[in-house]
Amino acid sequence: MRLTFESSRFKLTWLFKRTHMQSKGNKLVRNKRHGFLKRMDSPTGRSVISRRRSKGRHKLTV
Repeated sequence: MRLTFESSRFKLTWLFKRTHMQSKGNKLVRNKRHGFLKRMDSPTGRSVISRRRSKGRHKLTV
């Protein structure tokens, strides 16, 4: 994204770049480690999901 500010005396231009570019592979790894199916594999993960449900969380896992 380019932001330009012009005045009668000078012109400033800033180039903005996102600092973190997350790739699709990182999302897959994150879901495999912290996702719903991984939580459902173990008893402690199921308890995490049940606690979040009882608390009323909209988002249970990643």
